[in-house]
Amino acid sequence: MSNSITQDLMYKQAVVKYSYKFGVTKVAIKYKMHRKIIYSGEKNMMEHLIH
Repeated sequence: MSNSITQDLMYKQAVVKYSYKFGVTKVAIKYKMHRKIIYSGEKNMMEHLIH
């Protein structure tokens, strides 16, 4: 059984916050994610902060 949608989103949010401190490339390598996913997560977080 997989994680819930909320758990997945919270994980991605934590990864994005971590990337602010250490950089997207290093975080993408560490967590084995594509940089594009992290950048899109940053974009989504910024859109929610503005509205």
